[in-house]
Amino acid sequence: MTCRLSLSVAALLLISRVAAAQNPPPAPGSVVIPGQQTPAQAAAQAATGRSFSNEQIAEAIRQSGLSPAQVRVRLRLAGYDTTLADPFFAGGRVGAPASGAGQPVTTAAGLTNTKFAEALQSMGILGTGTAGDVQLEAARSVVTAEPSVSSLVFGKDVFTRSATTFDPVTSGPVDPAYRLGVGDQVQLVVTGQVEFAYLLELRRDGTVIVPQVGQISLAGLTLDGARAVLKDRMGRSFSGINSGDARLDLSISRIRSNAVFVIGEVESPGAYQVNALATVFHALARAGGPSERGSFRAVEIRRGNRVIQRLDLYDYLLQGNAEGDIRLDQGDVIFVPLNSRAVAVRGEVRRPKVFELRSGEGFADLMRFSGGFLSTANADRVQIDRVLPAAERRPGIERVKVDVDLRRSADDLSRVPLLDGDVVEVFPIGSIRRNVVNIEGQVFSPGQYEFRPGLTLSQLLLAAQGMMPWALADRVKVVRQVPATGRTTVTDVDASTARGGSFLLSEFDAVEVLDGRLAFPAGTVLVEGAVNLPGQRTFSEGESLRDAIERAGGVKEEAQRVEVYRKRLGAAYSDTTSLRFEFLIGPGFARDTTLRGFGLARDDRVVVLASPGVREQRFVTVAGQFRYPGTYGITENADRISDVVRRAGDLLPGAYPEGFRLVRGGRDVSVDFSRALRGDASNNLTLLNGDALIIDRDPSTVLVTGAVSRASLIKYQRGRSLQDYVELAGGPTERGEERRAVVTYPSGISKRATRVALFFRDSPEVISGATITVPERAESNTSQAEIWQRIMTSATALASLVIAYAAVTR
Repeated sequence: MTCRLSLSVAALLLISRVAAAQNPPPAPGSVVIPGQQTPAQAAAQAATGRSFSNEQIAEAIRQSGLSPAQVRVRLRLAGYDTTLADPFFAGGRVGAPASGAGQPVTTAAGLTNTKFAEALQSMGILGTGTAGDVQLEAARSVVTAEPSVSSLVFGKDVFTRSATTFDPVTSGPVDPAYRLGVGDQVQLVVTGQVEFAYLLELRRDGTVIVPQVGQISLAGLTLDGARAVLKDRMGRSFSGINSGDARLDLSISRIRSNAVFVIGEVESPGAYQVNALATVFHALARAGGPSERGSFRAVEIRRGNRVIQRLDLYDYLLQGNAEGDIRLDQGDVIFVPLNSRAVAVRGEVRRPKVFELRSGEGFADLMRFSGGFLSTANADRVQIDRVLPAAERRPGIERVKVDVDLRRSADDLSRVPLLDGDVVEVFPIGSIRRNVVNIEGQVFSPGQYEFRPGLTLSQLLLAAQGMMPWALADRVKVVRQVPATGRTTVTDVDASTARGGSFLLSEFDAVEVLDGRLAFPAGTVLVEGAVNLPGQRTFSEGESLRDAIERAGGVKEEAQRVEVYRKRLGAAYSDTTSLRFEFLIGPGFARDTTLRGFGLARDDRVVVLASPGVREQRFVTVAGQFRYPGTYGITENADRISDVVRRAGDLLPGAYPEGFRLVRGGRDVSVDFSRALRGDASNNLTLLNGDALIIDRDPSTVLVTGAVSRASLIKYQRGRSLQDYVELAGGPTERGEERRAVVTYPSGISKRATRVALFFRDSPEVISGATITVPERAESNTSQAEIWQRIMTSATALASLVIAYAAVTR
């Protein structure tokens, strides 16, 4: 036992070493993907409101090309906890024990720091252009969520589609009005008489240190103002700047981040790190926008202890006016209060949503917000579904409907009161078209037409481009509605007369022009038999028997006579079902005028009979080991197998007569070839058109198949019995019944092994090319014990009968 355990342990160690060799641990400092949620992942989701995977963060760090030391240094300079990056590098923290991929190093500081996403963004590692963001946006584009209540609030979908909708443009030049602040990094370049370049970062006191010049305060200055201050100060040290021999240029190389607070009725209130170019829209989008209870009309921006701006988002959403979207500064607070009055509009308006109304806004403003009525709106039916204020409610009366008459003046509409929670519904117009008449049937342009007072039937027919040639103009039907009962009446109008054409139509009338082809069917003529193109054709008035035969391609050479069968018409009963007319076709058929004088009627059946002396040629195919294989014609109805074999030159020396096959209609016919050649009538069959006589070479094998251990081809040997071949195929299976085996000979004849006595069987002879099939025993529900019990019972009964018989005959 101990030996086996030692071997198992050794095997496990070997497997682990092989796996380690094939999958070596990551090199210290390489980027890895943690196997569980990391502080960075949780912080990114909490700070941005967006879901980032460890794979996306690791890929962003890998694409940045920064080493672990560089990432930690930049985190420390930006004021962030450096341990946040540890789970994404093999080996963990500098100086800490190495840890493999999938074993993140977590710290308490890392778990509580929610600024890692902003840190990665400020370093340019995680931003709107990272692979993680692209994958995230692609995933969002294929997910379709069910519409929520908040999606009905006007403007809410603008903030829920993507948090990057209002992201400021961080690439390209910064506008001259941008004010510098602590954390900004500027690039100072001097060219000309003297040349140098410095990266200067505004320190916490708002100053920068310029070598050979000293400390200069730039915080609060615009980019143009900072450029002027630097030019003045540096001109004192470098004379070429004032004289124009040297040129000074100042640009922003890195924009600072500001901490702002978005609070109130927003989806994700909290503190957010945004860059200094960000505006109110950007911060609101990062917070998910106002909630369904939040106000879109009175967003406050507070700086210090005072409100510096009140923003109405409807100005932007309805008119594209972003004038109030100011830039944010460090510590700014965006406050979204509760909405005071929300009214929903539904039905036939261009923008059915929930809108927020400010004080002084009324019904006309609500219609303006909704975009106005659709063309299908019923302006006479607008209704307000209202929940009564608590002071106006009575038992059983808490909800009311208020109809609004839009035909009133604008001043009257502005005074229509709208309460919080009101639902304004604009109903559609009816679907019934009033001023129409309908025409259908056998006209060139059926459909609906405009009804005008005084419209006549002839005018409607003219508008429908007239009747078709087969239309029944004398029996046009006008179906009219009866207003009192809702039923209809039918009027028969003869449109071919002036009186009928002046028939006055009414609104909603339906005119039907009947088809004469249905009232007077043309009928058909069937031509069959010894003609070139037999078939059924439409009967034409005045058609003669000769016309019908010529339209059928003319008669064939063997045509001898024509019979015409016509259905009997009459009021009295008769046993005669059809009338027969007979005509002979002679050699001068082309000049014969007899058939032209016989006129046909509808539904006549013309049969062209052939001469009995004409017979269709018949052929058989001879293939295989014959001297002259090929196709042979049957010269007489009495041609048999032996006749065609003799014409084919008999058999080749290598032919196997036992393998002869007669194929008729795709199936083998059981024939004993030797007996057929000897003239045995039961085997020497009369041949039919399409028969095939086939003789192959001797296969010298026997196929054993069915319920045997191994179905196989076995070499034929004279003298072997059926049982010998079955044993050579591995013997029968457990359910195989060798005593019921069937031998099928190449000629198609099959023979079954038969029982001669209780324990003796007569097996058929096996020849070369035969197939032995061993069947399976049928399923039986009787157990072996029951079978023996029945045998013993039968034996006992038989013994009793024998004893009784002996006693009687004694």
